[in-house]
Amino acid sequence: MNNLDDNYINLLAAIYKQAVADDTKAILKHITKSLSDMSIKRRDAAAYIKINEETIAQITEKIKHNVFAESQEWGGNTRAMQAKSINSFMAICDELIKAYRMTYREKMDKVYHMQDLEKNIQKLIEQKERWESLAEKATPIITGMPQVEAGENQRELAICNMVDTEKEITKAIDRLCDYKDKIRRYISITGDADQILLDLIETGE
Repeated sequence: MNNLDDNYINLLAAIYKQAVADDTKAILKHITKSLSDMSIKRRDAAAYIKINEETIAQITEKIKHNVFAESQEWGGNTRAMQAKSINSFMAICDELIKAYRMTYREKMDKVYHMQDLEKNIQKLIEQKERWESLAEKATPIITGMPQVEAGENQRELAICNMVDTEKEITKAIDRLCDYKDKIRRYISITGDADQILLDLIETGE
């Protein structure tokens, strides 16, 4: 076997390894993304993948077999075979995702995070009320400026800050709603209707 043959074999081996790595990466990304969409932190998702490394290893072995089979059909049904392969692995991953169960620590983390979100919203509401009060009470008291202009400047500043704070409140409420939606998704997918989580999504409703 000459150098050209060796190079050809090495090239094919490199392509094969990269294809296996890419498909495996797509599987792990799917699991992490799905758990993240259920409000699971990346570190907990990584730990869960570690716990299920035997299943992941089995998937990787099947990927190797499928990638080899795809290479035999290169230029033919390769794309269709690859899509079918990925979909079958995703189904296995979805079973792993359904089996996920938050620990008590994770659930309490959700409680504390929800409390922080709610406190931030309340803080912004109070801040907006203060700006509203200042806008109503604005008087021309700035020394060295025409009285009417000074009063108008104070009022304008208060109104601008009030509007900005209102936007922040809207964003904060959206973050809270998104967080609740993730917890609802977790409960719906896993069936883990723990009272701690149910109380969280019912808060403020």
